[in-house]
Amino acid sequence: MSAQNIDSILIPYRREDKWGFCKSIKEIVIECKYDGIGRFTDGLAKVKLNGKWGFIDKNENEIIPFIYEDANRYSGGLAAVLLNNRWGFINKNGFETIPCIYDNVSFSDNLAAVELNSKWGFLNKSGIEVISCRFDAIQFLEPFDGVPDPGWNVQIDGKWYCIDKNGNEISYDSVVHYVEERMAVTDWRDNKWGYIDLNSRLLIDRIYDDCNDFSDGLAAVMLKDKWGFIDKNGEIIVPFIYDKVYGFLEGLGVVKLNNKYGFIDKTGTVVISIIYDDVQKFADGIANVKLNKKWFYIDNVGTQYKEE
Repeated sequence: MSAQNIDSILIPYRREDKWGFCKSIKEIVIECKYDGIGRFTDGLAKVKLNGKWGFIDKNENEIIPFIYEDANRYSGGLAAVLLNNRWGFINKNGFETIPCIYDNVSFSDNLAAVELNSKWGFLNKSGIEVISCRFDAIQFLEPFDGVPDPGWNVQIDGKWYCIDKNGNEISYDSVVHYVEERMAVTDWRDNKWGYIDLNSRLLIDRIYDDCNDFSDGLAAVMLKDKWGFIDKNGEIIVPFIYDKVYGFLEGLGVVKLNNKYGFIDKTGTVVISIIYDDVQKFADGIANVKLNKKWFYIDNVGTQYKEE
């Protein structure tokens, strides 16, 4: 994210144990008085006050009252909220479009995945059941070349298969997960990983002990208990020196070394020091990080938005 873009957002800012929002120059625009906070999405941010969560706008107007035990940020006009220990979804007016009756929820691609009595199913934004709650586990499939709406991986009785958005079965016996025209595959005989294309042609030899999906043109792979990154041709871009790595977003990847976390760029250069106890990936030019038992936000050059 460019400096111009980051200047246009409000960044969560921690002062001792209270939270507010500031501009990129650390000018406080919403007082640090909240017990918890989330970044702005769809013009609203979740904030916690007196043990309950609600939502405010950028002028600090209370848009959604502080009545929820937990809440997720808005996505596609809906936010998941926890009320009386049950999850549901509200719209930006606070109306429960999906009632708070579920054990767990997730939202992606205009469908809400819901868990009820240890079984998963899918609802549309209006709360109408599209696919009944009959699955033991689910996994969303990212769009890939030629297939913009691939569906979901679902599990029943230990067996995975793929369904489309109407619940129709597409394939059996394997989890199909293409990202950036590559799919990670293994062979049970030696448990080694590689990558194939959409036509099942082997693109990168099965030599790795573990691997992740491609992200920003690179994939995290493990060899002899150490992680690095390869490109789409299988060339090593980041050497195998890390205890764990996570995929690139906005040009930065998470790395773990000696039980500490930091960020590297796509050449493997450490751009944010490996000093943090825990981190989350970058989004909109900022990332949530943990240091000395406290969470706060940093920008993509490592500026810390906090004060003790």
